Amino acid sequence: MTSKVKFGVCNAIVALLIGLYVDANASGEGYSGIAIAAPLAAFLTAEFFWGWLIRPDGPINVGRVTIVGLLTGTASHYVMFILLSIGMNLCFWTTGGCVGSLGEPPASILSMLAGAFSYSFFSLMIAGWISVPASIVIGLFFLSRVKSK
Repeated sequence: MTSKVKFGVCNAIVALLIGLYVDANASGEGYSGIAIAAPLAAFLTAEFFWGWLIRPDGPINVGRVTIVGLLTGTASHYVMFILLSIGMNLCFWTTGGCVGSLGEPPASILSMLAGAFSYSFFSLMIAGWISVPASIVIGLFFLSRVKSK
């Protein structure tokens, strides 16, 4: 397993724990999808940013790894809301479920491309203080593993 896959899996585990906590403690309905979308978003963004900024033949240092962790921990919130929107729309189109509290359909995927920014802002205030530093620490752990080889 490559280091970017391991980095992605570790970030997904942290996101799963955060998602399960939010699902268990949030008031209202519709939070169960976070426990699915958050780990998937964390994995995808972690793999993308690690593969984009950390090259096997290029320099690998604390600065690059910190940037990868910062980008992963931040961008994964936006990607999570996009994935939630896709999941909610698929659920609505196929089963007629996943409606709002007043029975309205979920927001369209295109409108969520812009709306996810505002949701991400609040999500980062609530859970970003965990996701961003955790992603940086995970990256630094893998940096130490790569350097020790």
